[in-house]
Amino acid sequence: MNFFIAKNLDWTPYLVDELKDTVETENIQKVKGLPLVKVEGSVENIQVGLSLCALPEAQEIEAGSIGEQADAIVSQVQDHIGNDDGINLQVFSLSEKFCVITSGRAEILRDKVHKKLKRSQYIVKRNYDPDSLAQVQAMILPNREVHLSILESEKAKASYKGVISPFAGGFTTIKDDKDAPSRAFKKIIEAQKVMNCFMQPGETVVDLGACPGGWSYVALNRGCKVIAIDRSEVREDLLYDDQLEFYKTDAFQFKTNEPIDWAISDIICMPERILELVETWVVTKLCRRFVFTIKFQGQDHYSILNEFKEKVDSLNDYEVILRQLNVNKNEVTLMGYLR
Repeated sequence: MNFFIAKNLDWTPYLVDELKDTVETENIQKVKGLPLVKVEGSVENIQVGLSLCALPEAQEIEAGSIGEQADAIVSQVQDHIGNDDGINLQVFSLSEKFCVITSGRAEILRDKVHKKLKRSQYIVKRNYDPDSLAQVQAMILPNREVHLSILESEKAKASYKGVISPFAGGFTTIKDDKDAPSRAFKKIIEAQKVMNCFMQPGETVVDLGACPGGWSYVALNRGCKVIAIDRSEVREDLLYDDQLEFYKTDAFQFKTNEPIDWAISDIICMPERILELVETWVVTKLCRRFVFTIKFQGQDHYSILNEFKEKVDSLNDYEVILRQLNVNKNEVTLMGYLR
C-alpha cells in the first residue's frame, strides 16, 4: 500500500483527482477524517503535485505499546536494509486537527527506534540526503496503527525521489524574517530544502518577475549575483546592492546569452506561461537549477498539472520535483537541477 499526504483536508479531493489521472489503478481511497489518500499498485517514477509527501510500499504495524511497535519497526528495518547504509528516519503522527505532529507519541517512538537501531550498529543521519540514505518513514494514525515505509537508498533515489520528502510527513515551517521584502521569500528557502540543493556564493541567479524582491533577497543573502527582471522595481535597498542588476522589462522576453546557475520565478501569471519559462530556460539548458511557482486561478485548473508532468518526462538531463510546498497557497512548485 502507498500513502500520499495532502496539506490539509481541503486539498484531499483534489489530490484524489490528480492521483486518478496519474496512477494506473482504480483503488484510490481517501482515509476518513485525515488529509491522507491510500493507493494500491505501483507508484514508482511519478510526480504528484498536490501532495506534501508519500509513503511508498508501506506495511501496517498493529496498534500496541510503543516498545512493541519500536521492536517491530527495527525488525522490519533489519529485514530490508543492511547496517552499512545510513538511514533517514522520520516518525510522525497524523491527525484531523493538527495534521502532521512530530511530538508526543511520535517523538517517543522515534527515540526508541533510534536507540535500538544504534545498538544494532545502524547509523541514523541527522541531515536528509535522498541520494545516499535509506528512507524509513513511520506514520502513526489516530487508532495508533503505524504504517511503515522502508526504501533502501538506491530505490529511494531511482524510483521515489519525486514524492518523498526531507521533512517528516512533508511538514515544515520556515522562520519569519522581518527584513525580507515579502513573505514569499519562504518559498525559495523551502524549495532548496526539498531539492537538497542550495544557492552558493558566487553563483548567478536570474529572478524572473522579481518585484518586490523576496527571492532576490534570499539569493543576495546567500552571496549570489542576482539579475532581477520585472516591469516594477524591487525594493529600493536591493537596487543599491552591488550584487544585483535590475532590468525593467518583460520577464517572459528576457534571456541570457550564456548559461546561468539558477532561474527562479514567483511571477503572477496563468500556469501556461510557466511552461514558456520551462521552454526558455530548462529545455535549452540555459540554467543548471530552477524553481518556478505555478499559480492557479480558483480550483478549475489543476488538470494542467498533466501538461507539466508530460514536460517533466522529457527533461531527461534534469532531476525534477513537482511539489506543493507548505508555504504555497493555491500553488504548486516546479523545481529541478541538472544531474
